[in-house]
Amino acid sequence: MLQPGEDKCLIVVFSPINIPKGKFGFSRFFSETTSSVLFFNSQNTWYVDCIEEMIEIVDRTIGTMAPDQVIFYGSSMGAYAAARIGGLYPEYPTYLFGPELELYVDGSLSSKHATIRKEHVNIREFDNLDFSNTVAFFGIYEPIDML
Repeated sequence: MLQPGEDKCLIVVFSPINIPKGKFGFSRFFSETTSSVLFFNSQNTWYVDCIEEMIEIVDRTIGTMAPDQVIFYGSSMGAYAAARIGGLYPEYPTYLFGPELELYVDGSLSSKHATIRKEHVNIREFDNLDFSNTVAFFGIYEPIDML
């Protein structure tokens, strides 16, 4: 879902786990921004089966809008997608909140809830990602994610 804005900034937001179909995480948080916001939701799949399609949507949106600035933003499951896609655009900042980047670690949310493929999904497997403009935030209740 694209929420148009007035300025030349595009914020790309990836929803966390347990956001119902047709809804988007953080939509209220970004409801009053003057920037355009591109929201994604992939309902508990860690986005692994739709990354390519999302990259195409992001490329097309950036090409159409020609924004001066792009910001990638995600939390938990959405932080995984933000890392996978934001890492392709190191000229723009990416913010990850409580990211789960290695999937299926015992006790993690992906091991408990995800219905996703398990091959070729961990961040370390993608040599084409550049995290030089990425900031990851962890809370005290995210020791598994910090692995």
